[in-house]
Amino acid sequence: MGASQSIKNSKLSGFVCSDRIVFVRILLTAAFVIAAQGHASLWAWAAPAATMPADFAAAFPHRHAATGNPSLDAFYEIEDALTAGGNTARQNWQQLKGQPLRLVGNVDSLEKGKSPDTYLVRVDITPHAKGHQGIYDIVLRDSQPGVKYLRQGDPIRFQGKITSYTEVPNFILKLDAKIDLRILDKERERQPFDIATMIAPFEPFGLAPNAR
Repeated sequence: MGASQSIKNSKLSGFVCSDRIVFVRILLTAAFVIAAQGHASLWAWAAPAATMPADFAAAFPHRHAATGNPSLDAFYEIEDALTAGGNTARQNWQQLKGQPLRLVGNVDSLEKGKSPDTYLVRVDITPHAKGHQGIYDIVLRDSQPGVKYLRQGDPIRFQGKITSYTEVPNFILKLDAKIDLRILDKERERQPFDIATMIAPFEPFGLAPNAR
């Protein structure tokens, strides 16, 4: 009986491993034990293996802990799903592509899109992006005229459909979306009214209103 047949008939046949490298390692180790010490030694080697060996260093997908912030937790959940790797990530993407998403964040930067009257708004969601200029988490494609008035740091709420994502240089989600510009208007309404700034353009012409 060959090494492969011995493994098939042993208790290892019930072992399911998602990582091919781990499976090959087990296969080769088992084959070596069978060849060197016989089939009985294989049982002795496999029986106590209820936990991973101390020197095993597999890279398991990272899972973000819940933060209590609904937008941040939703973004992290999507990031975890799409960076899981292999078939898992591909299957998750098939479920997420085209799905609606509504979040809140802050404007990182803004630029004109390739299509007429379209703007690309880069949005910070995570603390890392908010703390580093030029790093952002989401790119929104929005065609509303008022988008051009957005400024860096503006808080925004948006809703759209997931279109694509990238993992380089960091995880970035892309959406066709509409920004709720009412949020921006409310923020600007709270800014202090500066009368000096309002009358300055008229002063050279002696047209500044009497402030008395």
